[in-house]
Amino acid sequence: GRQGARGVMALIRSEGSLWARAGAGDDAGAAAWGARRALSAAAARGAADAPVRDVTLGYADGVCRLVVPMPRDGFDREVEFLFTPTETVQTLHERIVRELTAAGDDEDAPPTEEAMKTVAVVNNLGQPIADEAHTSLIRLCQRGFQLRVADAVFNVAPPPYFGGAYGLHDADGTVDLRVLIQKAGFMRIQKLLAADVRRTISVDEYLDLCSRNGVPPEEAVQLLRALHGVGFLLHFDKSADEAVRSTVFLKPEEVTDGVFARFGLESPSARFVEEQAARKRAELAHLESVFKEMDSLKRTLDEAAEAAGQRFSWLGLSALSGGVGLYWWLSYEKFSWDIMEPVTYFSAAAGGIWAFLYWRTTSSDFEYGNMREMVVSRAKRRLYRERGVDVERHALYAARVARCRDELRNLDVSGYNPALISAYLSRAEGAAAAPAVAAGL
Repeated sequence: GRQGARGVMALIRSEGSLWARAGAGDDAGAAAWGARRALSAAAARGAADAPVRDVTLGYADGVCRLVVPMPRDGFDREVEFLFTPTETVQTLHERIVRELTAAGDDEDAPPTEEAMKTVAVVNNLGQPIADEAHTSLIRLCQRGFQLRVADAVFNVAPPPYFGGAYGLHDADGTVDLRVLIQKAGFMRIQKLLAADVRRTISVDEYLDLCSRNGVPPEEAVQLLRALHGVGFLLHFDKSADEAVRSTVFLKPEEVTDGVFARFGLESPSARFVEEQAARKRAELAHLESVFKEMDSLKRTLDEAAEAAGQRFSWLGLSALSGGVGLYWWLSYEKFSWDIMEPVTYFSAAAGGIWAFLYWRTTSSDFEYGNMREMVVSRAKRRLYRERGVDVERHALYAARVARCRDELRNLDVSGYNPALISAYLSRAEGAAAAPAVAAGL
């Protein structure tokens, strides 16, 4: 009921525009307004009185399949219509009219105007198609549409999946879930091809891979052309050599390097390695200039903190040695052992309490090494704070310097070996590698 109401309201708004043109003296507007009035009245009567049936539009391998119960000879007979999404609305309209009216032996003759009025193809809101001869069925197939045949109305539901016949976004800017499912299949194929260690595969192997991952043959061919266009792989489908036409090259840089080498030219990959190495050396020089000053200050402060830890160790040893001497003097020179015995007992008990408090505070055992490490850590934090040393920034620059040196080692190992360059390119910075190779080509 709501769908029919929306359709009728849309027709009323459209009629108002044409009526205004007719009132302004526009003959074409007057004629269009009269035709629209007749069609709107017929559509309204049909929508109000006709039974509504739901049919589903099928889609497979680029072909749509529509089965409609046609009223022929007093009973409904299911008729199958096959068409591609790129056909026009008028083509489907005429085919349905021919089937309904049994247009005679001459199937190529266009149906009469009276016969065309017995069938109406409207959108899912019940609005007539303004220009059926130049409107493709893609949008109708995406959103669904209505067929009004004689005294019956068929709501044609869109297929669950509609292949590659639509773009990423609808006209209103919303994302189509079916498109995302399609793109997910494409990305899965691309990842599987990137992970394949072979240099080449056959086209049949590629199509089989796509079929096993839910990508139909028609879209697999389109995807292969797209991947060839962006340089992800190479497939020369127009080659005169059958062996070349049936081969997919998964390592395009090796093919281009071989072609350049055959003509005695520097290969794009070798040029990329040289440019990448020069860029990495310049980057490493800048990082080392910044990191060297930062690391020198940090090393100086670390040495000062280690010295503080050494002083604490010697001070602790001196305190323990002095304590033993003091207790010996008190026990045998100043007082007697009878007096000093309880003093040593309570001193040992106080030491145990101190050890427990140390463990409770630092969550580490009361050991000489742990105490020295605590002193060194506190000294470092104090010195870093006083001299403005950022430890996290120092660690970040150290990691960047190490990574840059590792990249240079990889480039030196790669040399001009196409296989090693291919392995390096697969690990190198993708964002920088692609433009560099493209510029070289």
